[in-house]
Amino acid sequence: MSTVLAAAQEAALQALEQALAQARSRGETAPLNAALSGARALLPALPPAFGPVLEGIAQRLESSAMFGEESCSFSPTDLHDALGTWIARARLRLAQAGAARA
Repeated sequence: MSTVLAAAQEAALQALEQALAQARSRGETAPLNAALSGARALLPALPPAFGPVLEGIAQRLESSAMFGEESCSFSPTDLHDALGTWIARARLRLAQAGAARA
């Protein structure tokens, strides 16, 4: 894998992590939704299972933001935790793929 591609992938993951931290601390969902769009660019480099998982998290986050915590069955904390897990696993898989190609 080229170092430029690896750097772009890491930048997308870092942007998603920063947006997730903002959502957790301040409840800001707009940056998180924008970062999720950027994270979708990583999907071709990841195993196929990562796509549906990310889409499921994104849809539930959007529903949670639209309806509010009281009327939504999705816990924002649980969704944030799930996204954090997705980020960690995506980073690991991308690193493994990069090492295999090196």
